[in-house]
Amino acid sequence: MGRSDLATKANNLFGVKGQYQGQQILMNTDEYENNQRTTIKDYFKVYPSLEIAIQDHSNFLSVGTYATLTNLTNYAEQADLLQKAGYATDPNYATKIKKAIQDYDLAEYDA
Repeated sequence: MGRSDLATKANNLFGVKGQYQGQQILMNTDEYENNQRTTIKDYFKVYPSLEIAIQDHSNFLSVGTYATLTNLTNYAEQADLLQKAGYATDPNYATKIKKAIQDYDLAEYDA
């Protein structure tokens, strides 16, 4: 499971910003503006457990901008659309996600 400071200190596996039930942590994060990587400080949600973090992230993706992605079954298409919808500022986000899925044979879990 996640080994980053955010995962271990806040049970935040997905880098979700904001606060959860008033709980948040200020941490460094890399963002991209005009294709330039910069490090800033921002607030991230602190969850009481990993299970709640996963549920909250699933809820986040199931409404609003990202809700239409749940109907897709092609991970490459989902990754591309997540990036286009602004899920991450990294201009290589979709490419990195697709590579990780391929490198670790994660698509087998879609069956």
